[in-house]
Amino acid sequence: MNLHLFALLFAATPAAVTPATTASPAPAATATAAVAAAPSALAASSAPLPEFTPFPPAECNGSPDHKPCPSATPGPDSITMIDGKAAVNPVAPFAHGETLTYEAEWMGIDVGSATSTVEMTTFRGRPAIHLKASGSSNRTFSLFYRVRDAQESWIDPVGLYSLGFVDDQNQGGTVDKQDFVMDYERAVAHRHRVHTKKDGKLETYDLDIPLTMTHVQDAYSMTYFYRAFALKVGQKLETDVFTDKKIWKLTVEALGKETVKTPAGTFECIKVRPTVTYQGKPENKGEMTIWVTDDDRRIPVKTQATTPFGKVNAVLTKFDQGPKS
Repeated sequence: MNLHLFALLFAATPAAVTPATTASPAPAATATAAVAAAPSALAASSAPLPEFTPFPPAECNGSPDHKPCPSATPGPDSITMIDGKAAVNPVAPFAHGETLTYEAEWMGIDVGSATSTVEMTTFRGRPAIHLKASGSSNRTFSLFYRVRDAQESWIDPVGLYSLGFVDDQNQGGTVDKQDFVMDYERAVAHRHRVHTKKDGKLETYDLDIPLTMTHVQDAYSMTYFYRAFALKVGQKLETDVFTDKKIWKLTVEALGKETVKTPAGTFECIKVRPTVTYQGKPENKGEMTIWVTDDDRRIPVKTQATTPFGKVNAVLTKFDQGPKS
């Protein structure tokens, strides 16, 4: 149960989910002054949250293990397109403090759960939206393969692009944690990695990865970003995602409308399918379908994925609107 898969399976923007059989919740609270002017439905906490920096600022040649910074010229900004036309003014349909919880099964076997949360915070001295997901295998599955994974992303509250992210995998007794800071002025992604080598020893190193495009999504923020746009059936959204040291093209197509029953309720949904390409070539590692609520929140309530390791399904089991202001 890899959280790379959870990142797309659980495109889980915490929000006030509205089942088809219930009334809509009250609007989210007013955003903090730092983002009050942003076109966002993000609600702020009543108390300030501590600033979080995933690791110290990377300095070129600042340590014997740090590779020299590449000579990079900022590339073009990523432009999100809907049916070939630029999509502008993304509106974040999620609120501070809200939480979504999912249960997952693999080949019909219950394997674990995942939880996704959102909060208002700061990232390296600037306002940011903090997205966080954690996934773990259940007690039975852990007897065969123990998983304790987490992903985090910090995004700009206005443009909703990635500022930095963390990919923390703990699977089968091995560790692989990668911290990234997106430096768009220099067009590089600073990476700090700690992972288990084949000989069982931990290795730590830093690397600056050139970016051919700026203001992009990352492997986790993309699961929030596409939901900022109200796609109609038949429409396709395209945006740029940085992961695995490359910039990929993510396409999300709205296929149709369906009613979906889950443990969290019954929802009227839009059925969407994400696909990924690199330099025009498709990434053929499986197929995924996601059902998101057909309202202004666009919450993923069900996911079906076919992978090289078998079929994975996930459903929403509960949601929390977060603290009332």
